[in-house]
Amino acid sequence: MNWYIAKLVFNILDNGAENSSQFDEQLRMIQAESHAQAFAQAQLMGKNEETEMANDGFRKVKWKFINVVELNEIKELKSGIEIYSRVHEAEQSTEYIKFAHFKSKTIQSNTLIDSLTF
Repeated sequence: MNWYIAKLVFNILDNGAENSSQFDEQLRMIQAESHAQAFAQAQLMGKNEETEMANDGFRKVKWKFINVVELNEIKELKSGIEIYSRVHEAEQSTEYIKFAHFKSKTIQSNTLIDSLTF
């Protein structure tokens, strides 16, 4: 069996809209015999995870599966292996760097809080 990482894309439809510009990109681990089998499993997973619910304002929100847009085999599982990379271009590089530091501090704070849980 081989390991793959698949990127699934869902369209988030608010209040029953036919289309929306909000998308959820999810990275999923898939174990399969072949690339073709991993792709089929990822597509089935995405289709099975389409959901519809009411948000806090009681408006209908739907996650509609679009497709599998990336599928990469992971040749070896070991600490520190790169499983995903994306180049991001920001109009305000200083603001992006501040945002990255803020997200890192949030992760560190949550980790500290989790370690204090009784």
